Amino acid sequence: MTDQRCGGFWRRLLAFMIDKTIIYALSLNISLIVLFAAGLGNDITSILQSPPEEIARGAGALSFLCAFLSLLVDMIYFTWFHGISGQTPGKMLFRLRVVTASGQPVTSGTAFLRWTGYLISGLFFFAGFLWIAFDRKKQGWHDKIAMTMVVCVDNAAAPASPSPAASPSDTPFAEKSSANQDSEKEAVAIDKS
Repeated sequence: MTDQRCGGFWRRLLAFMIDKTIIYALSLNISLIVLFAAGLGNDITSILQSPPEEIARGAGALSFLCAFLSLLVDMIYFTWFHGISGQTPGKMLFRLRVVTASGQPVTSGTAFLRWTGYLISGLFFFAGFLWIAFDRKKQGWHDKIAMTMVVCVDNAAAPASPSPAASPSDTPFAEKSSANQDSEKEAVAIDKS
């Protein structure tokens, strides 16, 4: 298991809400593009003057298409971002990352399995998502299905890479190499004896 702190319920909820807002905007735009590409957006007044049965039939088909596109965008969004970096834009904002239970990066296959778990977590009044608040490891049902965890990312813990122009000896507080430290310890041990 990873030694990083698990992401809490409220941070994850806010990150998820941001992601869902982005997905909603993408889905709406794609649906409008499909609507205009099908030629239905150009002549909206003639559609409204059609018999109610035709409007209902067309609205039902359009609703099904929009729901399908929304689900497809949702699947691509979460699978892509979790599979590539372990972070969606919402998780990046709240410094959260999805990793495997052993702390390794998530693969695209695991990300897809986790998204499939979202569908299951959403059943029964979102009980799988609410489970995060009560679970010791802060895992939802989708995390348990995919064997993943959401951990906090500490930007300060990431090592800063030195600039190529400055060598380690040029820095005023350069750390001593482990070989130098070992030789100093030996010298102190010899001095004490």
